[in-house]
Amino acid sequence: MIRTALVWLMENLYNYMIPVCLLCILRVAMCLFELSHMRRLRDKKFVFRAQYKHYTEIGTFIGLFIGSVLVCVLPMKLLWAALAVVLGVVGFKIGKKKGMEKDEFWKEVIEEMAASENAEKLHSAPAVDRTVAGLLDDLDLYDDEPAAEEAPPAEASMCEQTEEV
Repeated sequence: MIRTALVWLMENLYNYMIPVCLLCILRVAMCLFELSHMRRLRDKKFVFRAQYKHYTEIGTFIGLFIGSVLVCVLPMKLLWAALAVVLGVVGFKIGKKKGMEKDEFWKEVIEEMAASENAEKLHSAPAVDRTVAGLLDDLDLYDDEPAAEEAPPAEASMCEQTEEV
């Protein structure tokens, strides 16, 4: 039973590793896109958002990608599959460490920039950015809607109406 499972895995591993490689590339590209979006938001609006999660994902998926390519290219595929997992874990730890360092640095820089008088002048200056990136930045700042705490719950309003009658 175990032997037939290993034989099936060895025969079909190549068919699964090519999509895994492509998914790793896609995820790294999406993380880089999100990092560029955060960079634009930070530079334009002086807003800090933690980015270490993107760096951990980049490290993890680059490690998995390298291991998956080794699985596709070299013999002893199960050994390289195990190495892909190890490379993913190592990439995760390196990415998390680098991401935390960058977050600490940029958090200090943004706090200094926001405290300066130049930040006040830049915030008050009307600027219209008509690109898609500018629209995303503007929408990202205004995504926090105020909580609807002013309205009483439906049961409380019904109790007040019956007491008035």
